[in-house]
Amino acid sequence: MTKFNTFKELADDTKEKMKSYHDYPIKTLSRYDGIVKIIGHLMKQNNCVYSTNIIDQWLKECTIKFSKSTVERYRRVACLLSDNYHGNLDGWKIYSSQPCLIPKSNEYLNVINDYKIFLENEEYSTKTILCRLHDARYFLVYLENNNVFNTKDISHQMISNYILSEHFENRKIAGISA
Repeated sequence: MTKFNTFKELADDTKEKMKSYHDYPIKTLSRYDGIVKIIGHLMKQNNCVYSTNIIDQWLKECTIKFSKSTVERYRRVACLLSDNYHGNLDGWKIYSSQPCLIPKSNEYLNVINDYKIFLENEEYSTKTILCRLHDARYFLVYLENNNVFNTKDISHQMISNYILSEHFENRKIAGISA
């Protein structure tokens, strides 16, 4: 584990590691410097190299009203910094913005496992597999919450209702861009 003497050392090292993985989202890197500048000021105020607790507390108590997506950006950078600070940053990771929902029924757990095996056999990238499994889990939990515990009972109407559910509110239409 690398010992960092200053927050700047940690931030610079984290950024270099992110760049070396060649698999990071460009938006994360473009926002990184601005977020790190603010977090660095916070660490300096608290006379420490790094503390996730201080960042979390600041985000909760911040007088500036951040949007949910801005809080998630800060949290993502904080997770990268934390992993590097603790010697665990060894590749690009997806940091969930909320706890991952997991279906409870054995049938749906088996569906998730089979789907994961299928995606791996089809040689999808790790990020794609994680995203698709995340989406599948949310759908299966939605079904469980609506008392549907068997895949044979899923109807087109249930799928439509899921797409119209709260989970998809405020989503922007996206597609392939040139």
